[in-house]
Amino acid sequence: MSTKPTEGLLSPYTLGDLKLKNRIVMAPLTRTRAVNQGKVPNALMAEYYAQRAGAGLIITEGTFVSEQGQGWYGAPGIYNEERRAGWERITDAVHSAGGLIFVQLWRQGAVSHRSLHDDGRVPLGPSAVNPEQLIHVKGGRIMSETPREMSLQDIKQAVKDTVSKFKADLYTSSNSSCTR
Repeated sequence: MSTKPTEGLLSPYTLGDLKLKNRIVMAPLTRTRAVNQGKVPNALMAEYYAQRAGAGLIITEGTFVSEQGQGWYGAPGIYNEERRAGWERITDAVHSAGGLIFVQLWRQGAVSHRSLHDDGRVPLGPSAVNPEQLIHVKGGRIMSETPREMSLQDIKQAVKDTVSKFKADLYTSSNSSCTR
């Protein structure tokens, strides 16, 4: 039995096939740093995550799997090559600093606002019921609005967006370094 409380926390841990250098897992925190036009992960984000590579595992901020799935100003996406490449640069920076990182895939659904979409479209939700949540938009927060109820085709597309993103990330992680 350890006499120092930190010995257990700082000891290595095996999580599935991952060997964590300690039992510290950095929880997701939305940093609002992808404020560029394309919501592309950037150098500031790479620096932020690399600085925290001492944790046994980093779980990133919520990362949108599609344009329709966004719901937080300044949060990054991972739904095209430019965004994926941004996350790969971040992952490489974390790996270079000796860390492990998982990306948290995110779809906001009804907890969104039309001002977050370039074309002003109303967010999609499981029903046309306003979730009455504060939404982080450029310049502050605003109350959510009544979403458009998802059609069967919308639901199929949301599943496809998420599954294809997950599969693409698994492929990338096995062929480069995007998630581990």
